Amino acid sequence: SSGINAEYGCVILVFAASLGPFLSNHVPQILSRLFPVQRGLCHAYWAPNFWSLYNLLDITLSKMLQTLHILPKSGVHPLMSGLVQQADFLVLPNVSPVHCATLTLATWTPVLVKLFKQPTPQQFLKSVTTAAFTAFFLGYHVHEKAILVILVPYALLVFSDAQSATDFFFLSFLGTYSLFPIAI
Repeated sequence: SSGINAEYGCVILVFAASLGPFLSNHVPQILSRLFPVQRGLCHAYWAPNFWSLYNLLDITLSKMLQTLHILPKSGVHPLMSGLVQQADFLVLPNVSPVHCATLTLATWTPVLVKLFKQPTPQQFLKSVTTAAFTAFFLGYHVHEKAILVILVPYALLVFSDAQSATDFFFLSFLGTYSLFPIAI
């Protein structure tokens, strides 16, 4: 028991030593970086997640409604300005950080229940990967680089069974493809 307490103490000491100097003056800056809610639902380059499809649907509906003269014609759709900013949807309801957090936490519930019922190392890795997937697909202001948070723990499952290896190959291909535009 004292060994575990000493380990926790070391972790807290390292955390305090590395982050401590920044906590005195920079708490708002740290929080704005961890939770970039003022930057809008999607980044200027959309991550391939649910919200990019939601954006595409709003853009398509607005173009259709403009063609039918139900919406006034406008220049560039606010979601396609290429700027990192809060942009309103023209047709579909706006999505808030609370909506994203609620959806993400709701999709985590079955994963966590299964993990608590079957707490094995392999189930832990599967749960971490699934939770990362849902955070990527439903999170607020997700960067395309977040696909790596899914791929890294999933790589550890490759040797557990053939299906995981096949899935990882497919996911790593998709991840590489989604990262390609920022590599150029």
